[in-house]
Amino acid sequence: MNGRTKIAVAVSAILLIAVLAFVAVHARGNDGNEYRDVPINEGLLGTASFEVTDSEYSGTSTKGKIFAIDRGDTILVRVVGEVHMYGKDSFGIEITVTPEGEDFSYMRHPKLTPIEVYCDLEDMYTPVIQPLDYGVWIGKTRATGLHRIDGSGTYVLDFETTQYFNREDGRIDMTVLAGEGPGLAYPSWTDVTIFFDN
Repeated sequence: MNGRTKIAVAVSAILLIAVLAFVAVHARGNDGNEYRDVPINEGLLGTASFEVTDSEYSGTSTKGKIFAIDRGDTILVRVVGEVHMYGKDSFGIEITVTPEGEDFSYMRHPKLTPIEVYCDLEDMYTPVIQPLDYGVWIGKTRATGLHRIDGSGTYVLDFETTQYFNREDGRIDMTVLAGEGPGLAYPSWTDVTIFFDN
């Protein structure tokens, strides 16, 4: 080995020893005890899965999972899913808070309110992502003529409980709707309930 090679090997060895020492020291707490494992589901109250397909008319479909996470004074409700929309459909999907019976006062006094909406739609004709008082609409504007473009993508919707939500119910009820038929908005839907585990 020439002199430069020996120096490079020595520096590499010193750096490796320093990294290993850093990891060893920081793998323990200040009191010398190893850190306790922190669960990745800390604060998780419950989950629910959903899948809806408008197989009769438009072919639009969505599936995903809903997580209810305790944030202290409020509950974060995160919806993670994918959507596929087809040319016949300009309505797309809607994810809403289910009203109790025929009580539509939830539109004036929502139990959940959207706080962040993300959707990555590909090949879409003018995608529309619209937070509503009672949920979120993901769709597209109606194209002119016969040129309606198919589209698909993923989404993450964050809701937060409001003062009108009663935590003692131990559950959150939502509805996932999809598709468009002749004179019909959302001919396919499913009710989703997230039960709190604790």
